[in-house]
Amino acid sequence: MSVKDYPTRLAAGYYRVRKSWEDAESQLGQFRLLSSAIAKADANPGYFVFSNEGEVIHPELEIGIEDIPGEIQAEEGAAETIDSPVDAGGDINTGDSAADDPIPEAVEYDCDGNDQPIAYARLSTLMNIRSGNSMDAEPVTTYKKDTLVEILQFCEGNWLRIRCPESETGFAYVSGQEQYLYGIGKKVYTVAAKDNLWKIAEEQIGSGTRYTEIRELNGLTCNVIRVGMKLVMP
Repeated sequence: MSVKDYPTRLAAGYYRVRKSWEDAESQLGQFRLLSSAIAKADANPGYFVFSNEGEVIHPELEIGIEDIPGEIQAEEGAAETIDSPVDAGGDINTGDSAADDPIPEAVEYDCDGNDQPIAYARLSTLMNIRSGNSMDAEPVTTYKKDTLVEILQFCEGNWLRIRCPESETGFAYVSGQEQYLYGIGKKVYTVAAKDNLWKIAEEQIGSGTRYTEIRELNGLTCNVIRVGMKLVMP
């Protein structure tokens, strides 16, 4: 099959970028969007896009990967020079590749396939939500201060993969730098009638005296809460 015969977006399964199907440890990422997988492979000479069944999709070849000499794989495309992304905190992703490794120094686009929240956070400032976990990734949307986000994965470079209805994939990325979040919690509680922070802390985390932790995690400046409010819990 030609790459044109594969769907541009998978509803189930993933396109995987690896050196070979058998070498699962070489995987750079898995993607619902075919274009994202192709871009990842093109940026890393010697890597290929595989279908969910293990077939080579890109670059298109007439022989199997196991038959291709390493020299030919390296010549599939010249490595482009990509500046290491610098986040707002000034950290630079330097990577730890060998000097002769042609892989560009760029943050990997992580996706472990998990679609269930593993943590929650509330943004402490206006934030760009991006298509990949790097500062040069295209913005998908912008979330306002105090937006509660569902974290699906903790990624390299201190990035968070979050649920994002505005994205074609259903997820996107936001920087996990401390200055952008009030904090990260384990669950979310919806305020009910007759609740107060002391009662919530006592029932949800075992001690009423920990109500200040709930305040800090949610950026509250006082103890006033309202019915229906969603609070991140420590």
